[in-house]
Amino acid sequence: MYQALMVPLDGSEFGRHAIPWALAIAEPASARVDLVHVLTPPYDVGVEGDKLALAEAIDNQRTATEQRLRDLANRLSIGTGVRFSSAVVEGNTADALLRYADETAIDLIVMTTHGRGGLARAVLGSISDKIVRRSRRPVLLARPHRHVAEERDLAAVSDVLVPLDGTVTSEAILAHALEVCRLTGASCTLLHVIVPELLLTGVAVPGVLADQRATVAEEHGADAYLATQADRFGEDDVPVTTAALRHAEVADGILEYCAAHPVSLIAMATRGTRGVERAMLGSTMDALLHKTHLPLLVTAAHSS
Repeated sequence: MYQALMVPLDGSEFGRHAIPWALAIAEPASARVDLVHVLTPPYDVGVEGDKLALAEAIDNQRTATEQRLRDLANRLSIGTGVRFSSAVVEGNTADALLRYADETAIDLIVMTTHGRGGLARAVLGSISDKIVRRSRRPVLLARPHRHVAEERDLAAVSDVLVPLDGTVTSEAILAHALEVCRLTGASCTLLHVIVPELLLTGVAVPGVLADQRATVAEEHGADAYLATQADRFGEDDVPVTTAALRHAEVADGILEYCAAHPVSLIAMATRGTRGVERAMLGSTMDALLHKTHLPLLVTAAHSS
């Protein structure tokens, strides 16, 4: 499934925190990893007025960026045994990255959610959301930490959590979650957060009444649904468990589960195709992006 991965880099150290996550997938998959940097006009090269001088400065900037990225790719290839390549492209950052992914048959985009300070923060912070919403391929969003990542070490993936809401669109992530588990040896948990029915309608109800509406029958239905989805993992010998819990907010229910269990990665679709499905998956993704420190494997469930 994953033969080519892309890691967008913005020149910041924190941008490179995505590399261990790319390695965790690329090494067992024998996949290549493309390191991609986007030069975005207008170019900040400290030259104004003189067109020839400006063109030369831009060319020098591109050459220096290409060399720096090539050196990193060579170093990583030698140190890890994974095939790394590098590319410098130009244009609007999100457009250029998506175009590169299409033209080079990228199967998975791995990137940090933001860089560290200034332009680096603006580039990856705002672009990651656009990439997730528009990409036709899955995106793994890694969380940068205070300490610089050891680029040659594979990220540890032991437990993958897959939130499902009962819709076909939420299940779009299952094949990718299964592949990540198969490649990394991770186990998987399928989670369904039961939201009381009256809360879905937008009607304000007391907490006790909401609990009463989340009946035993609903819980049994959730268990049966999750068991059916878990059958997909059996043929690949991926350890899978299921869990259902009740909560007024889907995202908070997911976070509550993560706080009580050793989750390494959350994998989910970003939205449904209509009405409540779209609202639940879209808003849940937004909330998780802001609230969790965990990496997210995301695929956009586009309407047909």
